[in-house]
Amino acid sequence: MISEDYRKLVELVQLEQLALTELQHRRVESELRVPLTVSTEFRVEPVTVEPGRLVARAYFDFRAKPVAPEDGDEEPQVEIRMVWRVQYALQNPGDVELDIQVLGPEFLERNVPINVWPFIRETLASLTAKMGAPPYLLPALRIVR
Repeated sequence: MISEDYRKLVELVQLEQLALTELQHRRVESELRVPLTVSTEFRVEPVTVEPGRLVARAYFDFRAKPVAPEDGDEEPQVEIRMVWRVQYALQNPGDVELDIQVLGPEFLERNVPINVWPFIRETLASLTAKMGAPPYLLPALRIVR
């Protein structure tokens, strides 16, 4: 259940900036051996949590390996790593007494992923296609509590 303080925070927060700050990618030189099995990892970490401002980093890793690897072929055929910087401002922070230090972790787990996920999906689909792999479309983000 969402607390009243958290609801107020969500109403007052404004996404100021979303930027791809790091992108690393690698694909094997040889022909890809499809089908590929995919693994992903996603996490969000706070950078700055202070009155009136919240900055987070979202990390996303993607690895694709052959479903049936050949002997000695355990390396991923496609690897992608992204780091996104997500910055929020609290509109009129003096209007309400909210403890962003307390509410920040909940905000990081819920709102940051919802804001950055569409950009990760688009970048991944575009980049995998440009790498000569089948364009990979991440599933919709589901945050289950």
